[in-house]
Amino acid sequence: MYPELLNDIERITANAKSVDTGFATLLDRFATSRPECDPALLRSLDVGADASLLGDWFRRLLAAEPPSSDIATIYFGLVEMKPAGTQDRLWTLYACGFLAGREPGPSPKWWPEGRYAESRVLSAISERLQAWPGDARLDAEYALVLGYALLVGRSLAKTAGIPNVETFVGFDEGDLYAVSDNGRKKE
Repeated sequence: MYPELLNDIERITANAKSVDTGFATLLDRFATSRPECDPALLRSLDVGADASLLGDWFRRLLAAEPPSSDIATIYFGLVEMKPAGTQDRLWTLYACGFLAGREPGPSPKWWPEGRYAESRVLSAISERLQAWPGDARLDAEYALVLGYALLVGRSLAKTAGIPNVETFVGFDEGDLYAVSDNGRKKE
């Protein structure tokens, strides 16, 4: 992955006015890095509706399984899961929480039953990019899944109404970004 593209993803997601406009800007930026890849098949995704559904999911999760008052960090993780009855692996967003002084890692304190969210956009990114050539597909999937999750995580952090909680987004395999602090990469 190109370092300047990752820096741009952080900047775009930190400054986006909405998930919709941020994602459109991410697609434009990716197209300049990989001109052989046409992002048109992702432009038709209803990003706003998906972000709204994710907001509903998170509000329901907080109401049904609220984190305890000692939770200081909410983590929106990205993991590839294989839906039952398919061979495909699709990206899934989940939520969990950690105590003060602990960045996301193993053994979260808040691990709700309803932690996994269905995102049509994350699934579509995985599915629609299958036609792209190898390295370009992998770069696009990483950049756009991360970028979308950063946009959504930032939106969820703003609308959740949980005071004094730091929010992170990241892949289970590593990369971790603080979205409650202008998207700075932590690890």
